[in-house]
Amino acid sequence: MDGRFPRRLKRARQIAGLTQAELADRLSTKQYNVSRMERGRKPRKALLSRVTAFIEDIERQPAKVQDQIVSTIAHSDELKALIARIVAEL
Repeated sequence: MDGRFPRRLKRARQIAGLTQAELADRLSTKQYNVSRMERGRKPRKALLSRVTAFIEDIERQPAKVQDQIVSTIAHSDELKALIARIVAEL
């Protein structure tokens, strides 16, 4: 767990549209544990693995969305490449 972990957790939770209590339910823990982790407290090993999996899943979603957008909008290989370059620069 590095110094960015609390920010990554909070950002992932917000992107997922979850409250701390809702995320706690998903992680099989209590809301106060989510709050503590978002403030920098290290969770126990079993919880850490679940939280890390949640964060990584949320962080992978933009790439999935980008691929879906490119596939839906683009009808040619050149247009797909152009859209991918534009999105990558954002």
